Parts: sequence; C-alpha cells; structure tokens
Amino acid sequence: MAFRAFALAFIATVAIVIALAAGSKVVAIGADSEGKYVAFTMTICFGIASAYVSATWKGWEKKREILVKGKAFGLFWTALLVLVFLGGVTNLFTDGSTRQVSSSMTPVPVNPKQVLLNTVQLDFNWHTDGFGTVMIADFTIKNPTAYRFKDIEITCNYFGPSGTIIDSNTRTIYQIVQPKSTKVIREQNMGFINSQASSSSCKLTNLTVL
Repeated sequence: MAFRAFALAFIATVAIVIALAAGSKVVAIGADSEGKYVAFTMTICFGIASAYVSATWKGWEKKREILVKGKAFGLFWTALLVLVFLGGVTNLFTDGSTRQVSSSMTPVPVNPKQVLLNTVQLDFNWHTDGFGTVMIADFTIKNPTAYRFKDIEITCNYFGPSGTIIDSNTRTIYQIVQPKSTKVIREQNMGFINSQASSSSCKLTNLTVL
C-alpha cells in the first residue's frame, strides 16, 4: 500500500508539472518560479500520500490487521514518502534564497577608467601671469591604483568674488602616470581667464588607460 502511494504521488507530480509546462502561455514561469512550482507540487502530492498512508496505517493498527511479513516493506516506503515530502518543503523555502545569494555573488566587471576617475587625487596651486589674464598652475596627480594612464584632461572653473562661475578652461597634459605613483606638473598654462576671477577649482575629467 505504501509503495502504491509513493508511485501515485510521483506520477501525480510529473503529470502536474507537465500540465504547467503545457499551459506556459497562460502562466509565465521563470527559472526560479519553475523550481518553486515543482517543489510545491511535490510537497503537496507526497504530503497527501504520507497523510493517507499514516491514517491507513493507524486504522490497521487499531484493527490489528498489519501482517508481520509485510510490515518492514511498508515501513520502508512510508519513510521514503515522508523523506521526499520533507525534501520538497525544504526546497520550497530555501531554493529561492539560495539562487538569490548565488546571483548576488556574481562578480561585477571593473571599468579601469571609471576607477581612475573616481580614485586619482588632483591637488593644485595657481597664480596669474600675463598681466592677470592667464592661469598658470602646478598640479600634483596621485595615482593609488594599479592602473597606468596618460593624456590627462583637466578642467578648471573660475569663480568671481560673489561665488558665481564666470569662466572655465580645459587642457590635456600629454604625459604618463605610473601605477601607485605621484606625478607633479609644474607651470602648466591653462589659458586666458576672466579678469574678475578670484578663485578656482580643478578636476580630472578624462584620461586614457594604458
């Protein structure tokens, strides 16, 4: 009887899964959702079978109708039913979380250029020349990364005494910066600036990774 219940539960599980696959036009099932449906179906079918065998077994015990010869065989298939049922329950509640953790552990591709733009430090000092119309700057470029780069584009914004941006210049310095090193650029001509400029801010805006 326990063997028949196991076989019927297995057949019912396969039949329901095939029916779900055939009706995929009605219900869209993804990889994770499909696994949940299989686990849920297996849990229901083998749970019902286990409950049926347990109830029948208790009825036989009350009536003292269990034959000693078939008892071990029946106990084996009953235990197998219960194990499959418990396996379905475990898979139902842990399958999705396991997939989610595995997915979150997938390494994200590194963009060396973006790493450099976010990490490289730029310090500067500046003064004017040409009767206060040209910005001359000394730049210190600190590269703490393992990447080598060249053709450093620096953009400087100039502010009036009120704090308003009144001008900007961009220059490319055609030099190479080695990994984990500091590069000092002296007397870099940044071009003409507004005569009212009283302060400036400069940042690294582009580069070429080697």
